[in-house]
Amino acid sequence: MASASGPNLAREVEGGHRASCHRCGNLRRRNVLCDNCPHIYCQRCAEKVLIEYGPGVLVGGCPVCKGLCCCSDDKGTEHCR
Repeated sequence: MASASGPNLAREVEGGHRASCHRCGNLRRRNVLCDNCPHIYCQRCAEKVLIEYGPGVLVGGCPVCKGLCCCSDDKGTEHCR
């Protein structure tokens, strides 16, 4: 999801990725695309995720891939916002 130079910021959704931000559900022009799954984060939410989980959270996957997001557990909890 991120390279040595920073997150993969893209203007358009690339093949296989969802159109809306995983965290807020909004459609935005600039998104961070996960390399491992179809999830995307808008730039605003990606910045919040970096603050919440630390600078390496977008390297090699996203919070969902890494089991950090509340929706990735088996508890069926309401999605965090």
